[in-house]
Amino acid sequence: MVVLRRRFEAIIGEMINALFKSGRSGVLNTAMDFSCSLTDANFQSISLAQGLPVHVGAVDLIPRAVVRKFGADIHPGDCFVNNSGYLGNTHCADFTVCAPVFVDGSIAFYVIARAHLGDMGFPTPTTYGPRSRDVYEEGLMLPCVRIQKGYKDVPEVIDICRANIRVPDQFYGDYLAVLSAVRTGESRLKSLCAKYGADVVKTFVDEFQNYAERMARTAISELPKGRVSKEMLYDSETELYPNGIPIRATLEVDPDEELITVDLTENVDNLPLGINMTESTTTAACMTAVLNVLGADVPRCTGSFRRVKLLMREGAAIGKPKFPAATSAATTNICHALIPHIQSMFADLRDDLGTAYGTIGMPGSCAVVSGNDHRGDRPFVNQLIMGYWGGPAMNGHDGWLTYGSGASQGILWQSSVEVVEQQQPMNAAPMQIARLDKDGRRSELPISVDTVIDVGGKLLSEGCGGGGFGEPLDRDPARVLGSVLAGRVSEARAKSVYGVVLVRDGAHLKLDDAATKKRREGMRQGASA
Repeated sequence: MVVLRRRFEAIIGEMINALFKSGRSGVLNTAMDFSCSLTDANFQSISLAQGLPVHVGAVDLIPRAVVRKFGADIHPGDCFVNNSGYLGNTHCADFTVCAPVFVDGSIAFYVIARAHLGDMGFPTPTTYGPRSRDVYEEGLMLPCVRIQKGYKDVPEVIDICRANIRVPDQFYGDYLAVLSAVRTGESRLKSLCAKYGADVVKTFVDEFQNYAERMARTAISELPKGRVSKEMLYDSETELYPNGIPIRATLEVDPDEELITVDLTENVDNLPLGINMTESTTTAACMTAVLNVLGADVPRCTGSFRRVKLLMREGAAIGKPKFPAATSAATTNICHALIPHIQSMFADLRDDLGTAYGTIGMPGSCAVVSGNDHRGDRPFVNQLIMGYWGGPAMNGHDGWLTYGSGASQGILWQSSVEVVEQQQPMNAAPMQIARLDKDGRRSELPISVDTVIDVGGKLLSEGCGGGGFGEPLDRDPARVLGSVLAGRVSEARAKSVYGVVLVRDGAHLKLDDAATKKRREGMRQGASA
C-alpha cells in the first residue's frame, strides 16, 4: 500500500511542478496559488495533503459535475473547464480543468488542476468582488464546458475567454500551464496502471479509503463526547447586519459511533455581497477544520471524510448558494472565519484540543494589482501574495508566522519581492491598510475596496497575528510585557485581558508584580462568581 500511495503522491507532485514551472502569472509561478489532485472513477480522492485546503477539500465535486452534465458523452482527449460556484467550483477566479483518464477503454480516473487567475473579466480588474450584488457582477462564467476535444482546443471557448479577460495572452499561457498539469497526470496514471495492472491500482484506491476511514474512526473514538454550539460575528458591509454577520455552527462528537457532525443549517440567508460561500468551500472548510483536530496521521481523502457528517442548506451564506447569489470571495472572508471557528469549538470539549482564531480576509499586500506597464506599454494584472499574516495558537504551539489563513494554512508561497518588481511596475517597501498619496497624506480604506494608486503613491498593509490559546490569566506576565513592547498588545489590553499591570519608569515600561497578582486574583474571582 505504501508504494502505491507514494506513487500517487509523486504523480500529483509532477502535476504541480508542471504548472508551477510553466505558469505565466506571478500568482502561479511565484505564489503557487493553485492545486492539483485526482480521483478515481467513483470520485474517491487519494491524496489531498499537497494542495491548498480550500482548493482540494471538495475537489470530487468537479468530476461529479462533468459526469452529471455530459453523462456518456465523455471521451479520451476531452478536457472540461469549470469556474462556477454553482457547479462544484470554489469561486470564479479558480479556473479549474478536469480530464478523464481512460484505461482499457473505460474511465479509471479524473485529473484536476485548479489555478487562481489574475483576471476573470470583472467590471474592475480583480478576482474578488466582496461587494458584488449578484453573479452577474462577477465576470466570465464557464459553467462546466468542454475546452478540449480529442486533445485539441475547442477554439470557440478559448476565444470567449480571451475576449473577456484583460490580459488574453497571459490567460492563454496560464491555461496551457493548467492543461500541462492534467495531461501530465493523465500520462503518469496510464503508466502506473500499465506497470502494476489496472485492477491492482483500483483495488489499492478502495483499500486506501478503508484505511483512511479506520484511522479517522480511531482518532474520533479518543475524543470526548459532546455537543457545542457557537456564534461569532464577521465585520459587516451590509445594512442587514449592522453589528456583524453571524457565523453559526454546531459541533457534535460521538466517539461511540466514531462520527463527527457539523451542522451549519442555522446560518443566515445569502447576502447581497460576494462573500457567500459555495458548496465546495463550505465542505472544504469543515473537512479542513475537523481533520486538523484529528491529527496529521489521518489521511486527507474521501475515506476519512466519511466520518464527518456535514449539514448545510441551499440559500445560506454558509452552505449552497441559491442563484444568483454572488460567490467571488467564497474562498476568503467568511471562509477564513469559519475554519478557526469550528476548530475553536473542540477546545470547549477539552482544553488541549482545537485552536484559537486566526486572521481573516486578504490584506492590502495580497491585492490584485493592474494597470499599464510603461516599461513595455502593455497591460498587466496579477494577484500579489506578500506580507503574510499570522495564524492561531494551539495547545503547546504558537501561531504560525506565515500561516496566511485557514484556507491556505501556510501552503501558499510568499511572492519574491524582486520578482514582483520585475513582473509589474512597482516597488515593494517594508510592509506597514492605508493609502499614501505622493505628498505623504494618509487615508484609511474600508474593509474591501477598489482603489487607484497614482504615480508616487503607496499602499500600506499592516497584517496582524492570530489569537492566543488557553487562559489569558495564566500567561507569563513577562511575556505579556514583551508583547506590549513589540507592539502586538496594547497596555489597556494587557490589563483588561491578561490582568497584567504595567507602570512607567521614565521612558520604560515595567511590570508591577504586586498589582498584577491582585488584579488577576480579582478577575478569577469575578469569572467564577
